[in-house]
Amino acid sequence: MKLVKSLLLGSAAGLLAVTGSMAADLPSRKAAPVDYVRVCSAQGVGFFFIPGTENCLQISGRVRADYQFGRNYSRADDNYGIRASARLNFDYRQATSIGTVRAYVRFNMGRSSGRTAFGYTGNGVRQTNDGAATGSNDRASLDLAFIQFGLGGGAVTAGRATSFFDFYGTDAYWNFGGISGTNGSAANLLAYTANFGGGFSATLSVEDRGVSGLALSGGAPAINVGAFPFGTSNLLYSGRQYPDLVGVLRLQQGWGTAQLMGAVRDVRTDNATATLLSTGRASRTGFAIGAGASFNLPMLGAGSGLYLEGVYTRGMTNYTSGDSTTRIGYANLAVADYAYNAANGTARLAEAYSLVAALRLQYTPQLRQHIFAGYTSVSYGTLGNAPAGAAVALPALTSTAGLRSFTRFEIGTNFQYTIAPGLNLGVEVVYQNIDPRGSFAYNTAGNQARTAGSQSAVEGRLRIQRDF
Repeated sequence: MKLVKSLLLGSAAGLLAVTGSMAADLPSRKAAPVDYVRVCSAQGVGFFFIPGTENCLQISGRVRADYQFGRNYSRADDNYGIRASARLNFDYRQATSIGTVRAYVRFNMGRSSGRTAFGYTGNGVRQTNDGAATGSNDRASLDLAFIQFGLGGGAVTAGRATSFFDFYGTDAYWNFGGISGTNGSAANLLAYTANFGGGFSATLSVEDRGVSGLALSGGAPAINVGAFPFGTSNLLYSGRQYPDLVGVLRLQQGWGTAQLMGAVRDVRTDNATATLLSTGRASRTGFAIGAGASFNLPMLGAGSGLYLEGVYTRGMTNYTSGDSTTRIGYANLAVADYAYNAANGTARLAEAYSLVAALRLQYTPQLRQHIFAGYTSVSYGTLGNAPAGAAVALPALTSTAGLRSFTRFEIGTNFQYTIAPGLNLGVEVVYQNIDPRGSFAYNTAGNQARTAGSQSAVEGRLRIQRDF
């Protein structure tokens, strides 16, 4: 029995030895090393190293739902508007021998119904109940796409970026929609910023920001017979010889920021169709000057502040108001860079200025209030003062009020509350008055004459926004 037991144990030991030897001959498979995502804190919050590289990327954005309610000017207009929009930001940075090289991309997307333009009262595009707009209610755009890198102690910005002329629109923009002022307009540009130390810098920028159209005046200089709204004004707006030239001086300190800015533009006319204008070409140089200042007000709560901005232009109206038309009653007032007098062949640059003030009050880390006001004046001189009864008589331009000097005043406030990190709820109310400097007549579809004058309205908004 002992002999049998010894044989069995010996056989088992031999079998285990053989099996172990065979297993040792098999190829081994080791787990691949895991390349974990690392935080790139040197570039700021939210940046991470792209796996396999030493380059950093930040992905951020927002989803926003806007609801507005205001006065309608006819049964064809909606009293309300709803818009869903999204934004995606990509900020890519790489350390090189010349310093950090940055590439930044921002996409905006949105779908609207009702009053879709979401400027303030009366600036909307009407839609039918099924969401089919008179214009497009879908919007997807490459909002920003630029490269930045250091050069000679300064920085180069190339691509599409926020205009360096802007101040309030660039740094604050605390209201839900556009008011008077620079308002953060984007432009295709090439700019160089020189840093002199102590928070002082100077920028020279070449910017293709677009134009605000051209309006036509005929007959006696005091009689306005029509205007081209934005989008069809190329009939009279000649090609420019150079893009806008912008210069900026900026000082940034612990108390806030101050900025002086200026710009020039090539404003040129050309012949239009024979039925509207047979002869006449003119070339003028438009300009814009402005100043802005912001002040930190920690005594009113951490994060509180005040913004002030003023801009004056000749022939560059979109530096004071981004709108190509302004709604008055049932009619649209065209915003143009200049007016042309067909009677004597002279062109007059539009004169415009805007003033903006905005106050931010941070009551608690979650609750804040913004109070803002804006005033815009656009004048075409005697070419922009059509008397009542001089209705627009151009069939192709029905529902257009024609060239008219006007002023616009807005004042409003909003409260914003952070419900949870990155989740904000806001309510806003705005009062607006638009005065075309006296009543005037215009034609609607079917050449039915109407009269419009000073108009006032109140608009309310609700916003729910999730940032990430």
